[in-house]
Amino acid sequence: VELGAGGTLAAHVRRGLRVGILDLTRGELASNGTPATRLAEAARAASILGVAARHNLGLPDGGLGPEQAQVRVLARALRAFRPRLVLLPFAPDRNPDHGGAARLIERALFAAALHRYEAGLPPHRVELAAAYFINDSVTPSFVIDVSDDYETKRRAIAAHASQFGPGGVPTVINRPSFLAAIEARDRYFGSLVGVAYAEGFVLRNRPPRVRDLLDLLPPCLTRGGAALTGGS
Repeated sequence: VELGAGGTLAAHVRRGLRVGILDLTRGELASNGTPATRLAEAARAASILGVAARHNLGLPDGGLGPEQAQVRVLARALRAFRPRLVLLPFAPDRNPDHGGAARLIERALFAAALHRYEAGLPPHRVELAAAYFINDSVTPSFVIDVSDDYETKRRAIAAHASQFGPGGVPTVINRPSFLAAIEARDRYFGSLVGVAYAEGFVLRNRPPRVRDLLDLLPPCLTRGGAALTGGS
């Protein structure tokens, strides 16, 4: 999650919102690091981001998908934590487990809201779901300015030293060019809205509700100074 939404999480924590991370697997099939190492790294990254909680469901690495047993575990977690908004990986992605995670999460979001779905705990409907980019990307539905929190994002990513640091088995993600590409993407998304860095997201369940067209204007334009024009 740090690669695609680390800046966004840090920004929302800084603004006083309660943010949590739910990891689906312990990464037992990763080329580098052990599950214990990765859990410790995830905890350090969570501390850097300032999130209120970070939990791991221990689902099978390399085997994520919308099968009923996994859906039930995740639906129960959604009912327990009751988030208003959920961020999930964008699919398709180079890593098939990221795509599997996206399909699993979307199915669990639906199941968690069903009153007759048996997963324990009262049903819960998430108001908004949006996908963040990891390896692959498309034109985003919206971007979030993370310029003020980008150094925090860098430090959170660096906490996962077994995955992104030098040494170990050479992989796609521990090449220096990989993180450089992530930063280039964030700079590009930033350039779309005139800021240094931004993270992009794709809406997954429904469009956001806005009061009027003025809510879509950049924050530097005040509502008092805005005007609507039209023509035939």
